[in-house]
Amino acid sequence: MNIEAAAALSYDDHLPLAWRPLAEDDASQSHETENLGALCAVAALEEHRELPGEDTPLHAEIHRLHQKMDLLVHMLSSLIRSQAQLPATVPLRLSAQRLVWTHGETPPPPGARILLELYLHRGLAQPLRLPARVQALADGAAEAVFEPLGEASLAALERHVFLHHRRSIAGARHAAQR
Repeated sequence: MNIEAAAALSYDDHLPLAWRPLAEDDASQSHETENLGALCAVAALEEHRELPGEDTPLHAEIHRLHQKMDLLVHMLSSLIRSQAQLPATVPLRLSAQRLVWTHGETPPPPGARILLELYLHRGLAQPLRLPARVQALADGAAEAVFEPLGEASLAALERHVFLHHRRSIAGARHAAQR
């Protein structure tokens, strides 16, 4: 992606993404409750905790139950993907303020107001719905800046971006040490 996101914290991924135009006077696109629910669900699905006393029988039992829950989430994810009409997966960079993505088809025109539907987790059929304004197009990439989010949704999105940014840095360091 050649468009550089201005936000310092962001992460790169390949996620299902769709967009549609929004009328300039369309103020009915508040998705605060749904977005907060989707971000909380993603946080719960991605949560990883280490328990103290890893050598105890209780820890072994919790680990066994955790594996079974992971299997259920994986099975549910497969069912959702087979039943849902998810949009195409595209390379993207997400921050709490903007989204930069590589588009394969006709991109939205610069200055257009659009509704982005971003599926943050393969096990969750509910997208994050973000009204945004297209800022730039360059070399097959589009950049859109989100319209102001509610305080709770913004905080949850910032946590999501921070955790993924931190994981990407840790992954890069781990790969460099090999």
